[in-house]
Amino acid sequence: MLSVVVVNWNTRNILFKCLQLLEKERVDEIIVVDNASSDGSVMMLKDHFEGIHVIENKKNVGFAKAANVGIRYSSGNLILLINSDIFVKKGAIEQIKRFMENNMDVEISSPLLYSEDGEEIENHRPIPNLTYMLLNYSFALRLFPFLIVFVPKYLQGAALVFRKTFFKKVGLLDERFFFYAEDVDLCLRTKKKGLKIGIIPTAKAVHLCGGSSKRVSKEKYYLKNIESNLQLFEKYYPKLVNFFIKKLIITHFAIRNIFNSFISLSYVDGKEIEKKMCFYRQIMDICRK
Repeated sequence: MLSVVVVNWNTRNILFKCLQLLEKERVDEIIVVDNASSDGSVMMLKDHFEGIHVIENKKNVGFAKAANVGIRYSSGNLILLINSDIFVKKGAIEQIKRFMENNMDVEISSPLLYSEDGEEIENHRPIPNLTYMLLNYSFALRLFPFLIVFVPKYLQGAALVFRKTFFKKVGLLDERFFFYAEDVDLCLRTKKKGLKIGIIPTAKAVHLCGGSSKRVSKEKYYLKNIESNLQLFEKYYPKLVNFFIKKLIITHFAIRNIFNSFISLSYVDGKEIEKKMCFYRQIMDICRK
């Protein structure tokens, strides 16, 4: 039996299509955990999806905590945890079940993801570890992009398939991560246990990328991502390394601000440059905390 857990926050229209496609796939159990949406998502669910379990959080508790609520509630031996901006392709659910049944050594996996335009999205992304931070914030990756091959990768959390027994071995999502980096942390813990992570080549889904995130500006999205990465560092690295990385990030954006100061002298739209410089100062303020 496969249970689908969908975490939602103010994505009513996207969620509607997500669930319509899941119902066509005859999923055994669908659970929607709503993070106190204000866009009528819950009412829509009650009006159009009677067979779906809806869990209403009284406030936005973040992705990890909401996902854990759904996982605990689920009754399937397999769990597909997805964002509301995931649209499964025809036959995807059956292919997921078949893959997990035929590959008993795989504990966590993901279907192939595609953009709305049909381009394949890379399931694996660079882990923001010490190597990545050093390469990225020293400008090395800008000068030598090929160096990214030295950074290990994680399976992005837009659509993840788990065995229910997986959580007894590794634990649930770390609820200290409100939004972003919880998937990185989960993959790190999985690898530490020596458990296998896989990709399901026959199961496909469209990922709109940032269904909930689009409700906030790109700047706020980036700031939250920085905060989550620093939080990840605090969990896995000693204080001295954390101190060094924060100083490196501050130096990185200070240099960019100096560069922008010179550009602003001859740039027509000075307000745009000032906005960018203000944003960089916000990032530096986060690192000073």
